[in-house]
Amino acid sequence: MEKSINFKEKITGFSHLNFDYWFFFFVVLMLGRSTAFICNFDPRSQPLSFIALILASFTLWKKTKNYNKIANYGIVFIFFTFWVIFHIFEDTAFQYGSYAQFGIKLFVGIILAIHYNKMLIFYFWRIISFLCTISIPFWIISNLIGVQNLGALAPFDQWLGEGSSFLVYTTLENLDNTSERAQMLYGSILRNPGFCWEPGRFASSIVLAMTCYIICNRGKIKWKSWAWLSMLVALISTQSTTGYVTFLAMMAFHYMFNAHVSVSRKFWNSLVMIIVTSLALTLPFMQEKIMENADESSWITQSTEAEWIGKTDRVITVDRSEGLYLDFLNLQYKPIMGYGLANNDSYVYNFISQNLTTSNGLLSPLSKLGLLLGIPYFLLFYFGTRKISREYSRNETYLIFVVAMIFQYSYNYMFEIFFFALALYAMVKNNIIKTKEIQL
Repeated sequence: MEKSINFKEKITGFSHLNFDYWFFFFVVLMLGRSTAFICNFDPRSQPLSFIALILASFTLWKKTKNYNKIANYGIVFIFFTFWVIFHIFEDTAFQYGSYAQFGIKLFVGIILAIHYNKMLIFYFWRIISFLCTISIPFWIISNLIGVQNLGALAPFDQWLGEGSSFLVYTTLENLDNTSERAQMLYGSILRNPGFCWEPGRFASSIVLAMTCYIICNRGKIKWKSWAWLSMLVALISTQSTTGYVTFLAMMAFHYMFNAHVSVSRKFWNSLVMIIVTSLALTLPFMQEKIMENADESSWITQSTEAEWIGKTDRVITVDRSEGLYLDFLNLQYKPIMGYGLANNDSYVYNFISQNLTTSNGLLSPLSKLGLLLGIPYFLLFYFGTRKISREYSRNETYLIFVVAMIFQYSYNYMFEIFFFALALYAMVKNNIIKTKEIQL
């Protein structure tokens, strides 16, 4: 007899919203970095957030203590402690709060890997699909009444001061599309930032969730399912170049290298993908973003803006390609142990500009951690995502890693708790949780 599903379970994917659910929900919100107390756990500037995360983590650990031993991760703490001690003596001004925040995130990532086990990716895509469902009516309302009017009702400020936040949805005043350039790129329809601080990060999170959906469903996509449709509509509404490109790449890898797809279907799917990709590339914002990133003359460090930025207190996040170049310089500057978590010890800060920062998750983590920690971390992430994928299917075990690396070109997720958990899952010695009946 088929199990009946009530409205709450259909929307959230869970029949009981217990502590496990709400803790993971909070971890997902942290990916969005929409408010200061969500994205910053520095014990000096956000002591309440720091204490709350620690207490919640130990509560979860208390529930997990019979499953595994945290001592299994002793080697991780040894390497981390060695790295921190090195930077205590090496850094110009050691930032205790930043390293404490990094350490607690690493600790929580270990607890997540042990407690949720292979259900990590199931919880993730279920919660993201729920947040997508919530974002759509918010997005429609903001288009109808305006960003400022909706933002006036939000209880929190966006962490960069560019809008307001409901935690599950962010209103950004710089997305009001009143400028001539915004009208040219996006028309009159506002972009959907969802629970994140900007639409591109929301789109990246959605595509990762869609990938986890495919893995949990053993390589199959139910196009008419509520979860898939909500994520697809939300992704389209972001109007994000990174999101669209990553989604198209994910679907191409899924259909071309899926062992369960016949040769004839691969041919027709490839034809459809070529048509869809061609149409997507004709969108004004897609063309503009691709051309900007390909044109070195538009880089801040190659323009007259570099001198102007140096005379202000404003911190500028450079474009993707320029960010990779700058982080390559940072990595060359201190390749073995990295420059640490303080930007004032980087090559860019000391020799180019104190007002430039990067956002990519490829070379930026390597330049901070150094090759000694950075390479093992990326290898752990690869093996962790493969291992958790194999818990559901022997097919497409590489897909999560590939998708993550594509959007890391634009956004750094590697220092987020969920990504620590995926990497550290490689060190979970045995699978505790049996596969539950999953309603997709």
